[in-house]
Amino acid sequence: MLGVDLHDADVIGDLATKVGRTEAVNTIAGLSGRRLDGIVACAGLASLQADQATIIRVNYFGAVNVVEALRPLLATSPTSSVAVVSSAAMLFAVDDQVVEACLAGDEDRAAALAQQGDRAYASSKRALARWARRTAPSKAWASAGICVNAVAPGIVDTPMTALELDDEALRHDLLSAIPQPMRAVGQPEDVAEVLTWLTGPDNRFVTGQVIFVDGGFEAATLGDDVGRGDDVGRLRRT
Repeated sequence: MLGVDLHDADVIGDLATKVGRTEAVNTIAGLSGRRLDGIVACAGLASLQADQATIIRVNYFGAVNVVEALRPLLATSPTSSVAVVSSAAMLFAVDDQVVEACLAGDEDRAAALAQQGDRAYASSKRALARWARRTAPSKAWASAGICVNAVAPGIVDTPMTALELDDEALRHDLLSAIPQPMRAVGQPEDVAEVLTWLTGPDNRFVTGQVIFVDGGFEAATLGDDVGRGDDVGRLRRT
Protein backbone atom coordinates (compact mmCIF):
# COMPACT_ATOMS: atom_id res chain seq x y z
CA MET A 1 0.00 0.00 0.00
CA LEU A 2 1.36 3.41 -1.00
CA GLY A 3 0.23 6.81 0.22
CA VAL A 4 0.66 10.04 -1.74
CA ASP A 5 0.76 13.46 -0.09
CA LEU A 6 2.68 16.71 0.15
CA HIS A 7 4.72 15.33 3.03
CA ASP A 8 4.98 12.38 5.45
CA ALA A 9 3.95 9.83 2.80
CA ASP A 10 5.44 7.02 0.74
CA VAL A 11 5.20 9.20 -2.35
CA ILE A 12 5.69 12.94 -2.09
CA GLY A 13 3.91 14.95 -4.74
CA ASP A 14 2.10 18.24 -5.23
CA LEU A 15 -1.09 17.25 -7.03
CA ALA A 16 -1.93 20.90 -7.66
CA THR A 17 0.69 20.94 -10.44
CA LYS A 18 1.14 18.92 -13.62
CA VAL A 19 4.81 18.38 -12.80
CA GLY A 20 3.94 17.15 -9.32
CA ARG A 21 1.41 14.67 -10.69
CA THR A 22 3.88 13.32 -13.23
CA GLU A 23 6.53 12.87 -10.56
CA ALA A 24 4.03 11.09 -8.31
CA VAL A 25 2.93 8.75 -11.12
CA ASN A 26 6.55 7.91 -12.01
CA THR A 27 7.38 7.20 -8.38
CA ILE A 28 4.31 5.01 -7.93
CA ALA A 29 5.19 3.07 -11.07
CA GLY A 30 8.67 2.45 -9.74
CA LEU A 31 7.51 1.37 -6.28
CA SER A 32 4.49 -0.71 -7.26
CA GLY A 33 6.34 -3.40 -9.15
CA ARG A 34 4.59 -2.42 -12.41
CA ARG A 35 1.20 -3.53 -11.12
CA LEU A 36 -1.60 -1.87 -9.18
CA ASP A 37 -4.65 -3.56 -7.73
CA GLY A 38 -6.52 -0.48 -6.63
CA ILE A 39 -6.51 3.28 -6.22
CA VAL A 40 -8.35 5.48 -3.75
CA ALA A 41 -8.17 9.03 -5.08
CA CYS A 42 -9.08 11.25 -2.16
CA ALA A 43 -7.19 14.45 -2.98
CA GLY A 44 -9.19 17.31 -1.58
CA LEU A 45 -9.10 20.93 -0.46
CA ALA A 46 -11.92 23.16 0.76
CA SER A 47 -12.45 26.92 0.59
CA LEU A 48 -10.93 27.55 4.00
CA GLN A 49 -7.71 25.86 2.87
CA ALA A 50 -7.02 27.21 -0.61
CA ASP A 51 -8.11 29.57 -3.35
CA GLN A 52 -10.77 28.51 -5.84
CA ALA A 53 -8.34 27.72 -8.67
CA THR A 54 -6.17 25.47 -6.49
CA ILE A 55 -9.24 23.61 -5.30
CA ILE A 56 -10.06 22.72 -8.92
CA ARG A 57 -6.47 21.74 -9.69
CA VAL A 58 -6.22 19.42 -6.69
CA ASN A 59 -9.74 18.07 -6.24
CA TYR A 60 -10.42 17.25 -9.88
CA PHE A 61 -7.25 17.24 -11.94
CA GLY A 62 -5.03 16.00 -9.14
CA ALA A 63 -7.26 12.94 -8.82
CA VAL A 64 -8.23 12.30 -12.44
CA ASN A 65 -4.84 12.91 -14.07
CA VAL A 66 -3.09 10.53 -11.68
CA VAL A 67 -5.72 7.81 -12.02
CA GLU A 68 -5.75 8.03 -15.82
CA ALA A 69 -1.96 7.92 -16.00
CA LEU A 70 -1.93 4.77 -13.86
CA ARG A 71 -4.56 2.92 -15.90
CA PRO A 72 -1.96 0.75 -17.71
CA LEU A 73 -0.74 -0.55 -14.35
CA LEU A 74 -4.28 -1.21 -13.18
CA ALA A 75 -4.94 -3.17 -16.37
CA THR A 76 -2.20 -5.66 -15.45
CA SER A 77 -4.10 -6.73 -12.31
CA PRO A 78 -6.86 -9.35 -12.46
CA THR A 79 -8.78 -7.53 -9.71
CA SER A 80 -8.33 -3.79 -10.15
CA SER A 81 -10.61 -1.00 -8.98
CA VAL A 82 -10.65 2.76 -8.59
CA ALA A 83 -12.65 4.79 -6.08
CA VAL A 84 -12.59 8.57 -6.26
CA VAL A 85 -13.78 10.59 -3.30
CA SER A 86 -16.42 13.11 -4.29
CA SER A 87 -18.70 14.76 -1.71
CA ALA A 88 -22.34 15.19 -0.82
CA ALA A 89 -21.65 18.85 -1.57
CA MET A 90 -21.90 17.88 -5.26
CA LEU A 91 -25.68 18.18 -4.80
CA PHE A 92 -25.45 21.92 -4.21
CA ALA A 93 -25.31 24.67 -6.82
CA VAL A 94 -22.26 24.46 -9.06
CA ASP A 95 -20.70 26.46 -11.87
CA ASP A 96 -21.67 24.45 -14.94
CA GLN A 97 -18.92 26.05 -17.02
CA VAL A 98 -16.30 24.92 -14.52
CA VAL A 99 -17.72 21.40 -14.47
CA GLU A 100 -17.71 21.16 -18.26
CA ALA A 101 -14.18 22.55 -18.51
CA CYS A 102 -13.03 19.92 -16.03
CA LEU A 103 -14.67 17.11 -17.97
CA ALA A 104 -13.15 18.48 -21.19
CA GLY A 105 -9.71 18.27 -19.59
CA ASP A 106 -9.12 22.02 -19.88
CA GLU A 107 -7.42 22.64 -16.55
CA ASP A 108 -6.36 26.24 -17.10
CA ARG A 109 -9.84 27.30 -18.23
CA ALA A 110 -11.51 25.45 -15.35
CA ALA A 111 -9.16 27.08 -12.84
CA ALA A 112 -9.63 30.55 -14.33
CA LEU A 113 -13.42 30.23 -14.31
CA ALA A 114 -13.43 28.90 -10.77
CA GLN A 115 -11.37 31.84 -9.57
CA GLN A 116 -14.19 34.16 -10.65
CA GLY A 117 -16.72 32.57 -8.30
CA ASP A 118 -17.08 30.68 -5.04
CA ARG A 119 -18.35 27.27 -6.12
CA ALA A 120 -15.08 25.49 -6.84
CA TYR A 121 -15.51 22.81 -4.18
CA ALA A 122 -19.01 21.68 -5.20
CA SER A 123 -18.09 22.02 -8.88
CA SER A 124 -14.94 19.93 -8.53
CA LYS A 125 -16.81 17.19 -6.69
CA ARG A 126 -19.71 17.19 -9.19
CA ALA A 127 -17.21 16.91 -12.04
CA LEU A 128 -15.35 14.09 -10.29
CA ALA A 129 -18.52 12.06 -9.80
CA ARG A 130 -19.50 12.62 -13.44
CA TRP A 131 -16.01 11.56 -14.55
CA ALA A 132 -16.43 8.28 -12.67
CA ARG A 133 -19.88 7.71 -14.21
CA ARG A 134 -18.74 8.31 -17.78
CA THR A 135 -15.40 6.53 -17.41
CA ALA A 136 -16.66 3.31 -15.82
CA PRO A 137 -18.56 1.93 -18.85
CA SER A 138 -15.97 3.04 -21.41
CA LYS A 139 -14.15 0.32 -23.35
CA ALA A 140 -10.71 1.27 -22.05
CA TRP A 141 -11.77 0.66 -18.46
CA ALA A 142 -14.69 -1.77 -18.49
CA SER A 143 -13.16 -4.19 -21.00
CA ALA A 144 -10.01 -4.23 -18.89
CA GLY A 145 -12.09 -5.27 -15.89
CA ILE A 146 -11.34 -2.09 -13.94
CA CYS A 147 -14.19 -1.01 -11.66
CA VAL A 148 -14.54 2.77 -11.31
CA ASN A 149 -16.78 4.26 -8.64
CA ALA A 150 -17.19 7.43 -6.59
CA VAL A 151 -17.92 7.80 -2.90
CA ALA A 152 -19.70 10.95 -1.74
CA PRO A 153 -19.23 11.51 2.00
CA GLY A 154 -21.31 13.90 3.99
CA ILE A 155 -19.85 15.68 7.03
CA VAL A 156 -17.07 13.51 8.41
CA ASP A 157 -14.76 14.30 11.32
CA THR A 158 -11.46 14.88 9.50
CA PRO A 159 -8.69 17.52 9.68
CA MET A 160 -10.35 19.31 6.74
CA THR A 161 -13.77 19.64 8.41
CA ALA A 162 -12.18 20.43 11.78
CA LEU A 163 -11.63 23.98 10.54
CA GLU A 164 -15.41 24.41 10.45
CA LEU A 165 -16.51 22.02 13.19
CA ASP A 166 -14.27 23.70 15.78
CA ASP A 167 -15.79 27.13 15.12
CA GLU A 168 -19.26 27.51 16.63
CA ALA A 169 -20.71 29.71 13.88
CA LEU A 170 -19.17 27.72 11.03
CA ARG A 171 -20.25 24.45 12.63
CA HIS A 172 -23.85 25.66 12.81
CA ASP A 173 -23.78 26.70 9.16
CA LEU A 174 -22.24 23.40 8.05
CA LEU A 175 -24.62 21.17 9.99
CA SER A 176 -27.57 23.23 8.78
CA ALA A 177 -26.48 22.89 5.15
CA ILE A 178 -25.91 19.14 5.34
CA PRO A 179 -28.27 17.64 7.94
CA GLN A 180 -27.53 13.93 8.36
CA PRO A 181 -30.48 12.04 9.86
CA MET A 182 -28.42 9.22 11.40
CA ARG A 183 -25.96 11.48 13.23
CA ALA A 184 -24.63 14.97 12.75
CA VAL A 185 -21.03 13.98 12.01
CA GLY A 186 -19.66 10.78 10.52
CA GLN A 187 -16.34 9.12 11.33
CA PRO A 188 -13.49 8.35 8.91
CA GLU A 189 -14.12 4.62 9.37
CA ASP A 190 -17.62 5.02 7.92
CA VAL A 191 -16.10 6.04 4.60
CA ALA A 192 -12.95 3.92 4.79
CA GLU A 193 -14.88 0.67 5.04
CA VAL A 194 -16.84 1.46 1.87
CA LEU A 195 -13.66 2.43 0.03
CA THR A 196 -11.94 -0.75 1.19
CA TRP A 197 -14.66 -2.94 -0.25
CA LEU A 198 -14.99 -0.98 -3.50
CA THR A 199 -11.26 -1.28 -4.21
CA GLY A 200 -10.85 -4.79 -2.82
CA PRO A 201 -10.89 -8.17 -4.58
CA ASP A 202 -14.52 -8.86 -3.64
CA ASN A 203 -15.80 -6.08 -5.88
CA ARG A 204 -15.86 -7.43 -9.40
CA PHE A 205 -19.12 -6.02 -10.79
CA VAL A 206 -20.04 -2.76 -9.05
CA THR A 207 -18.91 0.07 -11.31
CA GLY A 208 -20.09 3.51 -12.39
CA GLN A 209 -21.80 4.20 -9.06
CA VAL A 210 -21.82 7.26 -6.82
CA ILE A 211 -22.28 5.93 -3.30
CA PHE A 212 -23.34 8.48 -0.70
CA VAL A 213 -21.90 7.87 2.75
CA ASP A 214 -23.79 10.66 4.43
CA GLY A 215 -26.06 9.32 7.14
CA GLY A 216 -29.09 9.74 4.90
CA PHE A 217 -28.60 13.34 3.73
CA GLU A 218 -28.90 12.59 0.01
CA ALA A 219 -32.00 10.43 0.46
CA ALA A 220 -33.66 12.98 2.71
CA THR A 221 -32.84 15.78 0.29
CA LEU A 222 -33.82 14.14 -2.99
CA GLY A 223 -36.54 11.79 -1.80
CA ASP A 224 -37.42 8.41 -3.25
CA ASP A 225 -36.95 9.15 -6.97
CA VAL A 226 -33.97 6.94 -7.73
CA GLY A 227 -33.62 8.61 -11.13
CA ARG A 228 -32.90 11.91 -9.36
CA GLY A 229 -32.87 13.81 -12.65
CA ASP A 230 -35.52 16.42 -11.89
CA ASP A 231 -34.37 16.97 -8.32
CA VAL A 232 -30.69 17.27 -9.17
CA GLY A 233 -31.61 19.67 -11.94
CA ARG A 234 -33.52 21.75 -9.42
CA LEU A 235 -30.54 21.81 -7.04
CA ARG A 236 -28.19 22.79 -9.85
CA ARG A 237 -30.38 25.78 -10.66
CA THR A 238 -30.50 26.96 -7.05
